[in-house]
Amino acid sequence: SDVCSSDLGNNRDGVAIEETARLIRKQTNQHCLLFVISDGDPNAFNYEEDAAMEHTKKVVDSLDKQNFSVLQIAISGGVSSAKMFRHYVKFTDIGKLPNAVNSLIKKVLFKQQRVRMNYE
Repeated sequence: SDVCSSDLGNNRDGVAIEETARLIRKQTNQHCLLFVISDGDPNAFNYEEDAAMEHTKKVVDSLDKQNFSVLQIAISGGVSSAKMFRHYVKFTDIGKLPNAVNSLIKKVLFKQQRVRMNYE
């Protein structure tokens, strides 16, 4: 599709996350870890501040019910990650990032394993 120059300035996190999940579901129905690397500030025309964060949270919560675990890597220290994501790390020190992401993945996968065992 054609991308307008005005589209390049938009940052609709919830829409992008939802579309990515839709494309993944065309490939598999398995549990998926979906990594979102973002500045954590969804902002576009008619999509900003609390309303944009609420929409992003709604999408993330919906995907959690669809066998996705959405993990955010926030590339800005002042991000309100907790308003949108259950699972996130702040990328403020590249030296600490690998361990932080590793810990987050282990936590999410351990939780997923416990949930699966409860249903069996």
